[in-house]
Amino acid sequence: MQLPELVSCAKGVGTRRLVEAWQSWRKGRIVPLKSAMDLRDVRMFLPWLGLLELGDADIVRARLAGTALRDVFGIDMTGRNLKRITRQEDWARRNAPSRSLFNQPCGSIFRCTKPLADGKMAPYETVALPLD
Repeated sequence: MQLPELVSCAKGVGTRRLVEAWQSWRKGRIVPLKSAMDLRDVRMFLPWLGLLELGDADIVRARLAGTALRDVFGIDMTGRNLKRITRQEDWARRNAPSRSLFNQPCGSIFRCTKPLADGKMAPYETVALPLD
């Protein structure tokens, strides 16, 4: 089973590559196993890669956060619970997409504009894909 609409929705080369790699890791499963993940497939985009692990309702831990994410957000998120680095009023909105991936195996693409360290605004695209 392929999810071609997810691939076609990805605008960025890195986002598209990650979706294609995730598809290949599935090996016929709805959701790929963590052990099937081969980071060599996306090595040129590792600085932009973040892996989140969901725990209880208020725990979304960044298991891996690439150096480019640190540069964009101004904080190293590796090992941290995102709730602790998210404004309280933003937590429910930020937590909901992660929970939806946990409750049903689907992928999502999010686009926005983020300020860079020099004050310029840059387009930002991220994809969220579940692992089992």
